Amino acid sequence: MTRRRSDRLAALSPGTRGGERNPPALRREGHASSSPEPLGVLLVDDNVELLENLREILERRGYRVALATGCAEALELAQREAIDLAVLDKNLPDGDGLSLLGRLRERYPELAGLVLTGYPSLDSAIEALEAGAEGYLLKGAPVAELLAALERAAAHLRLLREKRALEARLRESERLATIGELAARIAHEVRNPLAGIAGAVQLMGRGLPRGDPRRATVREILQQIRRLDGFIQDLLLYARPVRVRRAAVSAHELFERAMAVLREHPAFSHIAVELDDEAPEQPLFVDAGQCVAALQNLLLNAAQAQAAQEAGRIVVRRLRTPQGGDRLVVEDEGPGLDEQAQARLFEPFQSTRERGTGLGLSTVKKIVEAHGGTIGGENREHGGARFTIELPPPEPERAEAEGAGAA
Repeated sequence: MTRRRSDRLAALSPGTRGGERNPPALRREGHASSSPEPLGVLLVDDNVELLENLREILERRGYRVALATGCAEALELAQREAIDLAVLDKNLPDGDGLSLLGRLRERYPELAGLVLTGYPSLDSAIEALEAGAEGYLLKGAPVAELLAALERAAAHLRLLREKRALEARLRESERLATIGELAARIAHEVRNPLAGIAGAVQLMGRGLPRGDPRRATVREILQQIRRLDGFIQDLLLYARPVRVRRAAVSAHELFERAMAVLREHPAFSHIAVELDDEAPEQPLFVDAGQCVAALQNLLLNAAQAQAAQEAGRIVVRRLRTPQGGDRLVVEDEGPGLDEQAQARLFEPFQSTRERGTGLGLSTVKKIVEAHGGTIGGENREHGGARFTIELPPPEPERAEAEGAGAA
């Protein structure tokens, strides 16, 4: 006799007749795998077979799944696993599922929770909703109901995060607009007087005889004027909106253009700089001028970090990502990043150098993000620092058009 297929949660439990380990796939709308990063689901129930079957179903839908049979195990998992959604039995051997939901939210404030119960009542449903649960489901309900509730919670979580990201970008745009206005005023109010001061000091210096100790003072004044002018230039560059004009360019060309100026810089007098391109036959589709400026900044930082060493080394690596994008890595053999610097690496006006403006890495981050990419900095295992730029694959239509144009 053929066993009937069942789609109920209770049917997945041990001792229930008609269990089915592989229920038919549901509709793909809102499928978890459409998210750039798979969402993590924590399943907590003392029924091990139920957990294993639900894990199989959810993993086929693209979720990352972690299992726990009680509160203590769930809290331990939450310390080492990234959790976005939780499906909790209301009554657990070592505690209450609603209390557990509150504890989990202490670590993950945005966590979406669904509560399962085998003993439903109006009071317990109200209690679950008051505890902030997004759903209250019976263990005998169809599996499709659980999956639909999970998909709704996942969609709500994604919208919440997108809203937060948009608000952050809006705040950043407003901040940059304010800095832009300030930079324009500084450039107008300070640059002209600085130029006049520099001219007057140069004339004074020409009138001094050789060997006059005041000539050293003149040189120091001019050096400080150039430093102030450089700060204004960095500020204007940081505040200026980034407009990306993509074209096909090789990693070798970007590297050579960046090094054309830097080879003559005093910081590179004892530094060996290498390029390791994993895919030299494949161009990058980027704004070459902006990427050269970003690469120069990273290379100069790496060289200056090794200023106290007798010899130094910088390696620029270009790798292809599994998604078809590009990864650019700049590694040095300097002392690495201290903990305080690492926490505020890309914030404007943060510098570990005595005469740094603190705008270099902030500007690099702006350029990378304008390309749709990300940048991060970390210490290497055996010493030195590593900066990694991740660039997404180009849009197929744009890449084809620009590739044809370049040809």
